[in-house]
Amino acid sequence: MALFLAGKSNCAICGKPVAASEERVLFPPFVANKRDPLFHLSDGVVHRACLDRDPLGAEALSRREEALAQSVPSARVCVMCSTVVTDPDDYFGTGFLGATASALGRFNYLHLHRSHFSGWSLASEFRGAVAAHLSLPGWEGPTVVFDPLPRWARSAPR
Repeated sequence: MALFLAGKSNCAICGKPVAASEERVLFPPFVANKRDPLFHLSDGVVHRACLDRDPLGAEALSRREEALAQSVPSARVCVMCSTVVTDPDDYFGTGFLGATASALGRFNYLHLHRSHFSGWSLASEFRGAVAAHLSLPGWEGPTVVFDPLPRWARSAPR
């Protein structure tokens, strides 16, 4: 979740400081794609009034709630074995990757034991969707590398 310092944190929409007395919304780092229209809100603080006036405000709140619900430890249920992944060294997960109708969006908020990846029936489809989507000009952000298991890696600066 974004760090809020009264009077020192600037609103991600209007750029003005957010006072302790003002209603505000804090966002987790919920958007990975720097070209996503909501990226500027990721890990940010906004005046509630600014968010209410923003044409993408409702979508931002919806994605925020979705990301918060999917990031709690109890939500990290492995798609292979249906148990909660408790070992961070055996965990692979994704956040919001794109519209749910897209090939990659099918894998939004994926949770998986890393040790189960090679036996997962959708592993090759996931690899293909990642390779296709992350090579598009509409994507700028972290990439997924396979070695042979998936892990997030920061992309090289552009």
